[in-house]
Amino acid sequence: MNNKLLFLILFFALIFRLSAAFFSRQEVLFDAAGYDSRALSLAEGKGFTNEDKPTAFKEPFYSFFLAGVYYLFGHNYLAVRIIQAILGAFVCLLIYLISKRIFGSRVAVLSALIAAIYPAFIKCTEQITTEGFYAFLLLLSIYFIVKLINRATLRNSCILGLVLGIGTLTRSVLAPFVIVICLFLLF
Repeated sequence: MNNKLLFLILFFALIFRLSAAFFSRQEVLFDAAGYDSRALSLAEGKGFTNEDKPTAFKEPFYSFFLAGVYYLFGHNYLAVRIIQAILGAFVCLLIYLISKRIFGSRVAVLSALIAAIYPAFIKCTEQITTEGFYAFLLLLSIYFIVKLINRATLRNSCILGLVLGIGTLTRSVLAPFVIVICLFLLF
């Protein structure tokens, strides 16, 4: 029963997020405009620049993500929002998987359901900002931390390191968390 219910929750999570993506009238302002500008510069082969001047002002990975989308689909905000909708549905799955390992199936299903319908998570789909992408990376790192605690393998350690590195290059606020996780896993 849990698998069917989980599939249904994830299906509706994706539908809600795709609806937000397709019907969004969200303008690209403030931080989003900066990510967009740097991504266009990268996609056009001009490097990591703002107004044709090299910059190291913001973390680079979300701009690289956008540049990859723009390279494949053109300067298309809908393509970005669709990919973010898919990542948003995976956020619900990761919340389920983490909750199931720690608290059991009933809490996991309820957690995934809440995440699926939580308006702020759905709204992240519309915005060309790091929040939704970062939430996915953060939860993916927590998932691998939980896996490492249960069964330490080189593969899980490498994946965790990769995800934490990408996460830190997406939002630098993750850097202290990386240090704490390393210390925690050592002891």
